[in-house]
Amino acid sequence: FDFGMNLVDTPVQNAQREANREHDEMWDGKRTDGSFVSNGVYFYQLVVDNDEPRWGKILVIQ
Repeated sequence: FDFGMNLVDTPVQNAQREANREHDEMWDGKRTDGSFVSNGVYFYQLVVDNDEPRWGKILVIQ
């Protein structure tokens, strides 16, 4: 999500993961249309097993 809470991209959705393991996911810094995002603060949302969403921040500096 951008600073206005507009969805920018959904790099992973409904992916099955093995329990009790560490998993890494990468975001290429692009919007769903393939264009790169501008410099700034972006937010990510992580939902596991329909639990409450967890939020974090990503700072993009190109």
